[in-house]
Amino acid sequence: MKTKPGRFSSRIVRFIGRAIVVSAVAFLSVDSHADGCFVVPKFVWDKHKDINEPTQKAIIAYDSGREDLILQVKYGGPVEEFGWLIPVPNVPTVKKGSMDCFYELSKFTQKKFEFDEFMTMSAKGEHGAMPAENEVKVIEVKTVGAYKIAVLSAKDAGALQNWLLANQFVIPADKTDVIDSYVKQGWYFVAAKIDLGRAGFELVSGPPRSADGAQAKIAEKLSEGELYPLHLSFASKRCVFPLKISSVNGKASEVSVYLLSTVPLVEKALFEKKLTENYYWRSNGLATLEERSDALFSKRQGGLVVPPGRRPEEPHLATRSWINDDELIPYAQVSRTTLPVCSREIALLREKQPWLMKQVWTFQPGEMRDLEFVPALPVFVSSLTNGEGTFAAANLAKLGTDGEHALLAALDSKNSAVRAHVLAGMELGLIGREHRDVTSQLAKRLPALLGDADPEVRLHALNAVSASEDRAVTDRVFELLRDDNAEVSDAAEHCLLGQA
Repeated sequence: MKTKPGRFSSRIVRFIGRAIVVSAVAFLSVDSHADGCFVVPKFVWDKHKDINEPTQKAIIAYDSGREDLILQVKYGGPVEEFGWLIPVPNVPTVKKGSMDCFYELSKFTQKKFEFDEFMTMSAKGEHGAMPAENEVKVIEVKTVGAYKIAVLSAKDAGALQNWLLANQFVIPADKTDVIDSYVKQGWYFVAAKIDLGRAGFELVSGPPRSADGAQAKIAEKLSEGELYPLHLSFASKRCVFPLKISSVNGKASEVSVYLLSTVPLVEKALFEKKLTENYYWRSNGLATLEERSDALFSKRQGGLVVPPGRRPEEPHLATRSWINDDELIPYAQVSRTTLPVCSREIALLREKQPWLMKQVWTFQPGEMRDLEFVPALPVFVSSLTNGEGTFAAANLAKLGTDGEHALLAALDSKNSAVRAHVLAGMELGLIGREHRDVTSQLAKRLPALLGDADPEVRLHALNAVSASEDRAVTDRVFELLRDDNAEVSDAAEHCLLGQA
């Protein structure tokens, strides 16, 4: 659903009726209430959407400098050619993860947000002798489910690339800089291959063995993205997802991330991209409205060209706060009660009630970089000054008490655009009567906001009056019937009619 403010002035409603008729549904949605019975469809989990479709999926849990990263990938080629290299910022522990966690999170978020190798090392590596300065250090070798994994560190990218090549990991010559960037940061690597019964990652002459029944099942699970995930745990000053390494494959990748953290987190650069995308979405919607309005008005004039001065008046102020609410970032606070399966695997859920965020992105190879997640609240607050600040405000409204208090504080901003964005965002964020503290504090500010020098602030303040049905400011609303701005005066009329 594409959402704009749910309450419009009569002038705006008349304009929309003239300009778009049936096609208005594509761009405007207004909540309607009527007597009757709506049949609620039964929730059906779409397993393909979150489990089988993404190229990569991850569950990230971050708290106090410690990160748990449960990773799963899809691979459709020959099993014997599969090689998985995962860079991490510190020495990890690696264990077998559970697909049950992905199933549980997929079901929870779909309902909540969308419906309501190895043994072979050099002799000195096996005996624990320290490698030379430029050699690869093999920290651990173990079997994890169907994988054989090695935990590595290196101070020289060339040495690491030689080790990878010797163990059948192919890095294209034009992508070695990706490996080098991780080595320079001092990151560690988890190298994983499917266990085919060989003695580790050593080179084996002759053709690969044919897959028996068990290996065929592994290949099928791997191609469907349902083979055992790897669960990595490591110390990290930042909450990160190592995506840049995927650019080595030279293919686009859909990435699905479930993020658990003690405070709501966001990937700042990708959120800023959402702001830009909302601008283009809104601009395209406005251009379509204008085009259809002109065409309809011209038809009513007998096909004559419509002079600009005779075109229907457009809803200038209200349309500046339209947002594509399909792109709002979904957040929910969860617990071991709501996610019992995950709580057995993830310590954070056993000990606290973290925030859950879900995002899905598709990246082209040139767009792939390591994702870094930071506290969401200050990012959203700083974005209130953006031209798409209503989108930021609507996201803030989803961050519980902290987000609501940040919105109330922003209403005192000296920047009138911020005040307008906050009022519109609070309405779009569905802050209603159940949020009594917020609504009562907003009510105290309404008289001043209704008298704001900026007509856009007055317009959205009137929408807030309509939403709250607060009669204490009725006299001020009556005064706005004579407002110099037509949209504001029409909104005042609509507000009073709604209270009648």
